[in-house]
Amino acid sequence: MAQLIHLATFLLLLGICFVLVIIDLRTHQIYNRLILPIPLLAWLYCGRPSLPPWTFRFLAVFAIYFTLYLLSRRSLGAGDVKLAATLACLTTSWVEVDQALMSTWLCAGVTLPIHRAIARKSGKGMRSHRIAFAPYLVLPAIWLLIRHI
Repeated sequence: MAQLIHLATFLLLLGICFVLVIIDLRTHQIYNRLILPIPLLAWLYCGRPSLPPWTFRFLAVFAIYFTLYLLSRRSLGAGDVKLAATLACLTTSWVEVDQALMSTWLCAGVTLPIHRAIARKSGKGMRSHRIAFAPYLVLPAIWLLIRHI
């Protein structure tokens, strides 16, 4: 029964991540109703302990991304902050948090010059081209989920 709950939770998390990426790519918005189930599903995924082991990792990632949100002058959206913090619930150690943070920013850093070149070539500035950040947040989360199967 526990394996069935684990598999069902994995599939739900994967589906939510996929929907989040599609919506962010299309609308540049991340809806709370899609983010809020992630901590509950992560709690089920890790076996329903009384105090989830990811509580402090959630708070630390929230603090990091909230600071970036304040410093970035709204380049990073509030939905990205909430998504990053809730995806930290899927980590099992501080090492995984570090790996997820580094891979998120590495992927974004590699594709940003390509995005800028496309914006420059189209004759529009970067101000008119918004970047969806959810795919960069979700990719490491999916990688972590697959690693824990």
